Amino acid sequence: AELDLLGAGGMGEVFLARDEEIGREVAVKKLHQKSTTSVNRFIREVRSLGSLEHPGIVPIHDVGLDENGRLFFVMKRLEGETLSAIIDRLKRGVPSASERMTYHERYRICQAILSVIGFAHQQGFLHRDLKPSNILLATDGTPLITDFGLAKQSDSDASLTRSGMLVGTPAYMSPEQAGGRRNLIGPASDVYSLGCILYFALTGRSPFV
Repeated sequence: AELDLLGAGGMGEVFLARDEEIGREVAVKKLHQKSTTSVNRFIREVRSLGSLEHPGIVPIHDVGLDENGRLFFVMKRLEGETLSAIIDRLKRGVPSASERMTYHERYRICQAILSVIGFAHQQGFLHRDLKPSNILLATDGTPLITDFGLAKQSDSDASLTRSGMLVGTPAYMSPEQAGGRRNLIGPASDVYSLGCILYFALTGRSPFV
């Protein structure tokens, strides 16, 4: 049963829901559109999340279609806030944010994110849309990466990432992604985005506006 809207992005909406069978609150992500490309990307995200088991990656519990034919998957509900929201409070001078987000802490968070992406790369996956709003900091300080619209490096499905098709967020997008040069996108593309996230975490703004 859906309880509340938690957020929305380019691919879908995330709802707070209750699993009546187990009696727990979960997060449910539903796809906005039902075009072939968007459905394929959504299925890819589900399969990627399902095969990547890591403390820094949000686990999924189930996948299916709702009563309106919308694709969805069920994720563990986590308490916390995004790196983007925390840095915004830091910029506004909120005392609690200043006490929590020291330079050392921000550096630690970026190191942890790098470790998670390193694991994903070892498994043959790219994220392709790393940005502060996709980094969730749990209440215990553990950074988790969300929105894994991942693509296997060996995948040659041109319908998903054909030349000239931009996948990612401009301010954190590598030059090869921004140029639509699909054949050049690899682990270094994610590392470039991580560098932009580190810049944002330490300065409060993205390197490019």
